[in-house]
Amino acid sequence: MRPPHRLAATVAAIAVVLTACGGGGDPDDGPTATPTAAPTSSPTSEATTGTGSNPGSSITTDPGEDIRSEVEVRVGEIISEYEGIETGEGTQLSVDADVLFAFDQATLLPEAEARLDDIVEVLEFYDGAPVEIVGHTDSDGAAEYNQRLSERRAQAVATYLTDAGVDASRFTVEGRGESDPVAPNDSDANKQRNRRVEILVVGVAPPDAD
Repeated sequence: MRPPHRLAATVAAIAVVLTACGGGGDPDDGPTATPTAAPTSSPTSEATTGTGSNPGSSITTDPGEDIRSEVEVRVGEIISEYEGIETGEGTQLSVDADVLFAFDQATLLPEAEARLDDIVEVLEFYDGAPVEIVGHTDSDGAAEYNQRLSERRAQAVATYLTDAGVDASRFTVEGRGESDPVAPNDSDANKQRNRRVEILVVGVAPPDAD
């Protein structure tokens, strides 16, 4: 029989071996995974951010090109909306007088503001170009009265555009009364077409709206 101290030493040695082999826990449990530290993010490289001193580290574009393109498209759309045409003198838009004025009146209606703000965008795009504003009426009533009415309406439009920031020195304002119709004055629909204010931007062509 082994002495007690040698038996205790033997039991301790066996315990160490079992522990080293993973046998100290529940036999159904797998080995415990050793946690690993999550990788730390490295600083964003200058090549990615484009903030470094290397001129080839980033690609930049001129935002002005996109902005100009969007403005051109917008102006082209407005010109198309207002029956814009290119003439030998420039680009001409036509605004239905019935959306600008009440019957037989030369005071702008509240809803006229949105229409004329569109015109302001076009005139700002063609900054500095001369502008001719011409009023027209149908043939109802006396020709002399219609002439004065067309002049007053053209001036009302010019005043609004000036108040909106367009340089008044660019404007030539006139009325042509019933003398320059675009349709025969033989129906209500045609008379409405003849009641209009035309804005000619002299010496320019409309941009491509596409």
